[in-house]
Amino acid sequence: MNAPDPTALPLRDIHLPGAIGAWPPAPGWWVLLALAMVVLIMLAILLVRRRRYQVQREAANELADILKNFSQNQNERMAIRGISQLLRRVSITLDPGSAAHTGDTWFDTLSALGQEHVPDDIKQALTTLPYSHPDDDAGGSETLPRLSAFVSSWIEGTRK
Repeated sequence: MNAPDPTALPLRDIHLPGAIGAWPPAPGWWVLLALAMVVLIMLAILLVRRRRYQVQREAANELADILKNFSQNQNERMAIRGISQLLRRVSITLDPGSAAHTGDTWFDTLSALGQEHVPDDIKQALTTLPYSHPDDDAGGSETLPRLSAFVSSWIEGTRK
């Protein structure tokens, strides 16, 4: 048997494949990216809920302090003024755009934040009693308990 002549065969040298490109990434990287996005979204939701819960807890504690001070000094006008300021601060904390709201717009914002409608007697108490003369007894003895019950349920309703 004669050996074939290597120069006579049309063979070429071995060619190596080109460099692997970075795009498109392997499927595992897509899964990892999707998983990271889900984790970040869940973390953002958790932080927002935690902040709302913290605001809710602090507001409930401050309402309790206002009512405690009322039980000591029996100044209903001062207690209603404190509750009004508390509502304003909580609404601004939860919705910074509500700082400019007044009147019915502010009550609409309160209704939206607390997920319950603000009754007309509560609106009247919050708009007139904090600014009334100390000698006026326009509120009566049933206004503060009704107002504090509403604010307490409103604070609980601010959790979304």
